[in-house]
Amino acid sequence: MQHDLTGKVCVVIGGGQTEAKYEGLGIGNGRATAIDFARHGAKVVVAAYHQERAQATVDMIKEEGNEAVAIGMDCSKLEDVKRLYDFAKETYGRIDFVVYNVGVNPNIKLGEEYITDEDWVWTMKTNLRGYEFCAHEILPYFKENGIQGGAMVAISSISSLISGTAGNPATLAYGLSKRGINMITNNYAVIGAPDNIRFNVVILGSVATPMATQGIMDMFHLEREQVEAIHAGGVPLKGERRGNGWDCADAAIFLADSPFITGAELVVDGGTTAFRGYTAPRPA
Repeated sequence: MQHDLTGKVCVVIGGGQTEAKYEGLGIGNGRATAIDFARHGAKVVVAAYHQERAQATVDMIKEEGNEAVAIGMDCSKLEDVKRLYDFAKETYGRIDFVVYNVGVNPNIKLGEEYITDEDWVWTMKTNLRGYEFCAHEILPYFKENGIQGGAMVAISSISSLISGTAGNPATLAYGLSKRGINMITNNYAVIGAPDNIRFNVVILGSVATPMATQGIMDMFHLEREQVEAIHAGGVPLKGERRGNGWDCADAAIFLADSPFITGAELVVDGGTTAFRGYTAPRPA
């Protein structure tokens, strides 16, 4: 399926990238998604908490001869969400797609029983409440597109479907927030359907991004190669590799540009959740 997004405008929320402390950590989901939408012809508004990181993504897009602008914002603040969409509309005249790629995960030492109240609220407010703000506030902009409507794609995690690191309350909070994202997506798919406005979610497995990989390295005191081996071993697809930012981008573009898909939860995990709990030998 060819995706020609020429003339379309996409807002990528969380389109910057965590600064990598180590070498070889790959590209982040939001950055890859913003770049890929631009490669398919869309004009891209890259939003991130740290505007300089959004600008770095924009610079990469422009180096390839494509068009994008950057803006700093905090998705957990309603006024920032409104300011973002106003900025996108004023800059490019319309909004066709929104990708919500936001997911904070509090730092915690192994063995601690609870994350702090502040970290719990921060996780839920950013990951979950921020998505609700962004989903609700985009509706009038999509309605302006008439019969074409619009599409929003949220990026979730298989931690919303299966347990993460056993005994880690930070993973519990993160997974719960991502589970909520799946539920909000289904809710808004129903709300938006009469106006041809679609909401879908990409549920990612283990993905080799700077944020994910160095977080695991620091928490468990592992080298990058150890992290790759452990997580790739849980992927049953031939080659046993982790996902990457481009896998996320492919899925987001597919859902954004598929006019008869809404309320879908697309699992992109190399078969990890399908094999979880299956103890028989893998096929050769």
